[in-house]
Amino acid sequence: MDSSPFCRVVTSEECTDVEHKNCNCFRSPAAILYSQDLLELKHQSSLCEFARRGDVQGVRGFLKKGRLEVDSCNVCGYNPLLYACKNGNLEVCQILIEDFGASLRARTRSLRANCLHRAAVGGSVEVTRLLLRKDPGLAAEADVDGNLPIHKASSGEVYSLLLEAYPQGGKTKNRRGELPSWCP
Repeated sequence: MDSSPFCRVVTSEECTDVEHKNCNCFRSPAAILYSQDLLELKHQSSLCEFARRGDVQGVRGFLKKGRLEVDSCNVCGYNPLLYACKNGNLEVCQILIEDFGASLRARTRSLRANCLHRAAVGGSVEVTRLLLRKDPGLAAEADVDGNLPIHKASSGEVYSLLLEAYPQGGKTKNRRGELPSWCP
């Protein structure tokens, strides 16, 4: 039998090492690093990874085989459309929305950002246009910090598109009292 302290990962409730320096529970540094590696390996072949990379054939093949629903979230709480929007992968966004019916109302688990927030952060003019054409109401949706997509705009052109779609957004403060602004 292996006597290594990392041969079996236990729950933190089973752990007796208060500082988690020499234990093998999920709070130990070694277990955290090990579990992240496994998640990253699994993620490499996932639909979200294909969408993030802009791999059109991978996205189509994955969805045609029926392995996952188009709106399925990964362990991080993101779905394929959120990844494709953030990375400006227009063709993948079109495929997910138009061919497979991806929901434009999906949100990230932690900040509750929608796909337009993600496109604004990524600075993709084309994806921003697509999303606004499909659902202009996305521009008026705030995340948990009160940020509208216009607060997240990372380019002047995206900022202008969002301001045109939702003029009140330019006057809306987030929870920190900040107005949206764009400076190069």
